[in-house]
Amino acid sequence: MHRSNNKGFTILELLIVIVVIGILAGLVITGFRGIQEKAKVSSAKEELARVQTAVELLAVDTGKLPNGCPRYGNNDPEVEIEQENAGLTTIPQVGVTGAGCEWEALDIVRWKGPYLGKDAVLDPWGNSYNFDPDYYLKPECNNGEPERHFAAVQSNGKDENFYTCDDVYRIVFEE
Repeated sequence: MHRSNNKGFTILELLIVIVVIGILAGLVITGFRGIQEKAKVSSAKEELARVQTAVELLAVDTGKLPNGCPRYGNNDPEVEIEQENAGLTTIPQVGVTGAGCEWEALDIVRWKGPYLGKDAVLDPWGNSYNFDPDYYLKPECNNGEPERHFAAVQSNGKDENFYTCDDVYRIVFEE
């Protein structure tokens, strides 16, 4: 009888090891993507706190919210915060901006900005932050509670769509 002194692995053993390593790598990558998304949401929340402060300072100085909107009332021109008419990064021009919102000459005189630097205008997904004077939170995004409306600064989140459950927002004020 002849004995073999092979000290290597069989092809089957190598394939099993490769499959196990592949499964473990897949689990790690999937977990890492979840962590990345949570980090983006956390970063957006921190940035929105700065944007909220900027909106509040604008309101104190001019008596207006971004887009020249009055503090109270249901106005509906959402505005990207880096746009001139938002009044946060550059001085706005006198004129009507839409749906009951207007920058008047006295508002411009009172403007003491810029309230935000250009570095704070994009969310972690590469899209503009927005000011929405009548943002609404759907019941399915609010644990089944009734729909709510409020002025908010917000990011459209990963899906880049307004009023979906992945939006990240901060309430500026609620009537």
